[in-house]
Amino acid sequence: GILSISSVFVRNDAGTFLRKLDERVKYYDNEIEKLCNFQYQGFVKAFHELLQVRKDTTSMKNELVKNNQMMQQAGQSLAKKTESLIKEYHRQGNIQQTIDALAQAFP
Repeated sequence: GILSISSVFVRNDAGTFLRKLDERVKYYDNEIEKLCNFQYQGFVKAFHELLQVRKDTTSMKNELVKNNQMMQQAGQSLAKKTESLIKEYHRQGNIQQTIDALAQAFP
């Protein structure tokens, strides 16, 4: 650093200074490129992970929709069976009332 600047002023050697400056610029360019490559790799990895999360989320959504449809069907089936069971209890109650009425009418 200091030798390069002093060579410009003391020796009037601008060529050396420019050469050293160019070397320094190339060094920092390489460092910046390494850093960018590292960050880019992280970005690519994060992007692929995000795509996998999206795929998993879509899969889970499809599974939930399928399970919901199955639950809806099971609920409808249960409602029909419950309605049928209630009708059967009413029918049994009516039969029992008829038997009780006949038993009282014909003791």
